[in-house]
Amino acid sequence: MDEEAQSKVDMVIEWFKEDVSHDCILAVRDKRNNTDIYMCAMRDENGELIGFCSRHRSRINDEAAPYETID
Repeated sequence: MDEEAQSKVDMVIEWFKEDVSHDCILAVRDKRNNTDIYMCAMRDENGELIGFCSRHRSRINDEAAPYETID
């Protein structure tokens, strides 16, 4: 991860720590793959930040039936 990306991650982590209502933020719009990538807070039972994960969401409506692609 380059310094600019690390700085942005650090800023989001601080934002997550400020308030338990700060739980998800748009991080990247991937125009090439037509997806949005969000950073989402992971909290313990007391609301304390214990980590974060990324979540990718397609902006293309998926017409497949649930579990259709699982063999």
